[in-house]
Amino acid sequence: MINNYAKLKFFKGFTPEEVATVVRLMIPVSYAAGETIIKEDEVSKVLMLITSGQAKVVKAIDEKNSKILAILGEGEVVGEMSFFDDAPHNASVVAHNSVTVLALSRKDFETVLEKNTKTAIKILIRIIQTCSQRIRTLNQEVKELGHWCLSLRDSRK
Repeated sequence: MINNYAKLKFFKGFTPEEVATVVRLMIPVSYAAGETIIKEDEVSKVLMLITSGQAKVVKAIDEKNSKILAILGEGEVVGEMSFFDDAPHNASVVAHNSVTVLALSRKDFETVLEKNTKTAIKILIRIIQTCSQRIRTLNQEVKELGHWCLSLRDSRK
């Protein structure tokens, strides 16, 4: 089973022993299509690694409307922001289809940090890379939205 997890892109660059160390602390959880994995505005302090299926990241706009920000799949993490800053989740994560995750509690991460600093640093680097890529994607979307707004304004002149 550990070998299957070692193939996930999150664990790229980890040794088999490092993967085993982390996975032993993680709890597998399954969700049916449409089931909420993470709820916006709640705090969970749990990092989740998607091991199968896809999940939608959904941001509420108002009481009746929401926007899908991303569809994430195998090897991607969710819950990373609240995992570190103890703030409520910025968006909900909903199972797009049948999804299985490995959940790592903040307490268990701190155990890795104390007992195997090198592995903890690899986890942190992977999360930083994930956050950086998501910020780059968001910046591109903001740019496209800006172009769209300028085009709309110019068309009304």
